Amino acid sequence: VAGTTDASGGWWSFTTQVDLPGNFSKSNPTDGATNPSTSPKLTWGASSGATGYEYCYDTTNDNACSTWVNNGTSTSLSLSGLSNNTTYYWQVRAWPTRTMADDDAWGSFTVGGAPPPPPTGFSSPHATPAAAS
Repeated sequence: VAGTTDASGGWWSFTTQVDLPGNFSKSNPTDGATNPSTSPKLTWGASSGATGYEYCYDTTNDNACSTWVNNGTSTSLSLSGLSNNTTYYWQVRAWPTRTMADDDAWGSFTVGGAPPPPPTGFSSPHATPAAAS
């Protein structure tokens, strides 16, 4: 807030400043994680002085995001409907000043596909041989 006032015939100017939210970090999924579900839970630590959080995720590794989503004061949320075999990049910022988590470093995780089926057509090296007739 900035303003002026008349004190004893002279004008004074003043400015007040909002304290910045403290540093905080993303905790889950860890940066570079692989094979989380298609509905991962994003979590981060609290930032002192924050009045709320916004998160963003996308599939472009450019340290930017065009759609930030308000998450209120909660430090976690569950995503849904992500695509298998896709890498996602994510970030969280604290309000009121949009302080970014992890000193502005974006995190990434890769959603894995279904596990491969077990191999077939192999015999065990410990199989009992068939009886001779």
